[in-house]
Amino acid sequence: MKKLTIILIFFCFKLPVFAQTMKVNGNLKLTNGAQLIFNNTSLNNTNTITADTGSLIKFTGNQSASLAGSVAVNAGKVEIDNPAGLTLYNGLEVSNKLIFSSGIIYSSATNLVNFLNGSTAEVNSNLSFINGPIKRTGIEDFTFQAGNGTIARPIMVSDLSATETILTEYINDNPNGAGLVTTSKSGNFYDVSECEYWSISSVGNATGKISLSWSSFESCGISIIEDLRIAIWDGSKWLDGGSVNLDGDASSGSLQIDSAISFQAAPVFSLATTSAANPLPVELLSFEAEMIDGIVSQLVWETASELNSDYFIINRSNDGKVFEEIGRVKASGNSNNQNYYQIYDDEPKEVNYYTLNLVDQNGETNQLAAALLVSENWKNFTIKLNNTEIEIPLTTDNCTYVNFELYSVAGSIVYSKNYDNSDCKTTLHVFTPNNLNGIFIAKFTINNQLFTKQVFIAN
Repeated sequence: MKKLTIILIFFCFKLPVFAQTMKVNGNLKLTNGAQLIFNNTSLNNTNTITADTGSLIKFTGNQSASLAGSVAVNAGKVEIDNPAGLTLYNGLEVSNKLIFSSGIIYSSATNLVNFLNGSTAEVNSNLSFINGPIKRTGIEDFTFQAGNGTIARPIMVSDLSATETILTEYINDNPNGAGLVTTSKSGNFYDVSECEYWSISSVGNATGKISLSWSSFESCGISIIEDLRIAIWDGSKWLDGGSVNLDGDASSGSLQIDSAISFQAAPVFSLATTSAANPLPVELLSFEAEMIDGIVSQLVWETASELNSDYFIINRSNDGKVFEEIGRVKASGNSNNQNYYQIYDDEPKEVNYYTLNLVDQNGETNQLAAALLVSENWKNFTIKLNNTEIEIPLTTDNCTYVNFELYSVAGSIVYSKNYDNSDCKTTLHVFTPNNLNGIFIAKFTINNQLFTKQVFIAN
């Protein structure tokens, strides 16, 4: 039997609003001007998708989508305009442009976004970025729209000496946990950040300059930007990257190393300070949103310490673009203790994008974090629980990936796994870790629909 090749020429195909998966079994060719729009729809590609640079693949809607399959998707232009996000279970190659309008793209080491030579990124929202590794080949200056969790922290590589393939990732975590000991340092450092770091590596030996970004609270407190430096991990200690060019103010900005460096020799970078004026080790511990009884949203956050804080503002958006204030909470001012806060949203929508903002005692406002909450769908959904085993009923149209997450009642994730149900099982068996006991919140994403149930696990 011959393979079927489909050629789309100057047409726009918009898939239905209800959640579903489009599976491509034959060859698909998108010519210049063609648009393939996935509205609340996922893509499962098992054959060759090729695209002219003038074609567009767009993910839109308000339900989480995925890109799966066994063959990487080759695209000209790609746009993410879905606040619920896009998860990659397959590779995505961009030959022209990736447009960040709304939502987060979740990548991994094996399923990542690959910017081909000559491609670019267009950023229309700082709430839209790639959470996970990003690959890019080229010689032109390029900004990697990287992030982690709900934090966007771009990385710019410039003045490359030759065409190079570079892999980057932003990690919003304490580098000490990865063996990158912040007290092991050489140079004019007072502190190295314990909040974040960047991985930037290359295939070849080309040299270039890098620019990292900061956001005062997310970067653990910035007061005097002139004291900021870029720290480089050499395998055993942090080294001073030398003089930097600064752009911004204490709330946010970027800094670039003056001299070109090799990314092969130094794959890990972080922020550092030459004085105590920038209290980099301070952390925002968490910001989480949870639906209570399908009616009210509970938002909780914790700080490790605060400096000159006045109050917090919570904003909500339904599209990740236009926000409205829903409440304020008094802050602790100056504190070296862990502080816990919460607020309730009595009128949540189907899709809720929340931002946590801090107003200091000088009247300056900084966004600290963001959280996405999609309302639960309780209709026709029940699960069976037998001690450590959870049985999830499926139907014959659930032949796709099932994402399972388990949360503590405090809102912290304790277990997560993706299941491949391409063989169309009618029951999915989830075995929870042996060390879990008590009440938990189980969340399942099936065909881009989110289900949430409270479960009791006994080991």
